[in-house]
Amino acid sequence: GYDESDYQEVLIKLNKDLADPECIGIGEIGLFHFNKTGKQNVIQFPPTFKPFQEIVGLIAKSGKWLDLHAEPMTPEGKSFENEVFGGIALLYQNNPDLKLIVSHTAMTNPVNARRLLQVYPTMMMNFKPIKKHQFWRNLEPITDSRGRLYEDWAMLFQEMPERFMVGSDEKFGRSGSGALAKKGERLERYGKHIKQIRKILGSLDTDTASKIAHQNARRVFGF
Repeated sequence: GYDESDYQEVLIKLNKDLADPECIGIGEIGLFHFNKTGKQNVIQFPPTFKPFQEIVGLIAKSGKWLDLHAEPMTPEGKSFENEVFGGIALLYQNNPDLKLIVSHTAMTNPVNARRLLQVYPTMMMNFKPIKKHQFWRNLEPITDSRGRLYEDWAMLFQEMPERFMVGSDEKFGRSGSGALAKKGERLERYGKHIKQIRKILGSLDTDTASKIAHQNARRVFGF
């Protein structure tokens, strides 16, 4: 439940972080996160939730980036598309200069992703390969079960190469359930993820691949 004293502590910490010159962004903040694997925690609250709106306002005012995780469908097929995409519209209505990174290509299809990027010029998206589609039921992965980039996603990446960046989703070596893997296992898993990402980028033209691999991140984060 919501606790006002805990929230005030969060605001104090957030303001301190935002004032730090080394802070380049906040997130990944979960707005809607469902139990896709059977071992994950559920996060679900409306974008109109006042503390969330206040936090986003502080981030937008600071000029730092917000990384947002919002799943538009549950594994059982219940739609939260109105809440997710309407919520993003509300965030921009209240914060026109918001610099937003939507995680995992918004877990939507490339048609919707293109529309979002066209409407919101300060929005970026990150991506990750998904081979186990059973863990993304009713969501929209960018790759098939062999890790190959779908053609419609490849077309969008090459159409709008400045709007995408890599997101390994490594969770600092933790699994989706929060358990910390052994050091060797963490390094091995990270290596596999990067290999998959390089395979995706290798299917694109060189200019597009370079922008998505590192140039966009250097540009938006200023390093």
